[in-house]
Amino acid sequence: MFRHFILISFLFLTFSSFGNDKRSINNYEWTYRLLLINSIEKTTSLDQLLENKNILCQFKDRKLKLIKFHNNESPTYKTPSFITNKFGVWLIGYDGGVKKFTSIKEFNFDDIFTIIDGMPMRQKEMEINKIDC
Repeated sequence: MFRHFILISFLFLTFSSFGNDKRSINNYEWTYRLLLINSIEKTTSLDQLLENKNILCQFKDRKLKLIKFHNNESPTYKTPSFITNKFGVWLIGYDGGVKKFTSIKEFNFDDIFTIIDGMPMRQKEMEINKIDC
């Protein structure tokens, strides 16, 4: 009887993981800042910049997570209503609020990092963690 329960539980977990269950970006609140990109093109001018090791270090230092959407869709994440049919880049704070929106063509990492570094919680993080990128 116990073996059947384990087998049924395993099968349920296995099959449910293949379902259309997408994660919500809200799961990252108070853990990560988010940079959401919604673009018409599959690849953007930002893709090459994101391969830069210094940029990746800056993301890690600022607890910044990148989530990409292509034509309002992501294979992993539910599409937030505020980006539907709007294309560009959003900076989302720990609290889940939009801190900045810009077009992909006007996007600049330095602007985003400056906004983040001005946030009160980031100020405290910089006092505690000294990461040199």
